[in-house]
Amino acid sequence: MIAYYSRRQKARTDDPPLLGSKATVEEQLSPEGAVLVRGELWNACSLHGQLIPPQTSVTVVLLRGHILVVDDS
Repeated sequence: MIAYYSRRQKARTDDPPLLGSKATVEEQLSPEGAVLVRGELWNACSLHGQLIPPQTSVTVVLLRGHILVVDDS
């Protein structure tokens, strides 16, 4: 049962591998939306407040609580 529960939990934001991870925009970032990273949907915002359309590949550059900050460059 513990193994099942641990597999159902979202990665923690203080998990260092999140930084630098590649993600795909699922819900347009304008500047906030959602990205898919490592098979999990996360709330995210763009680094410079720019609009980033769906299906754009981005990189996680910062963590702000439970919001990922991403950059498309």
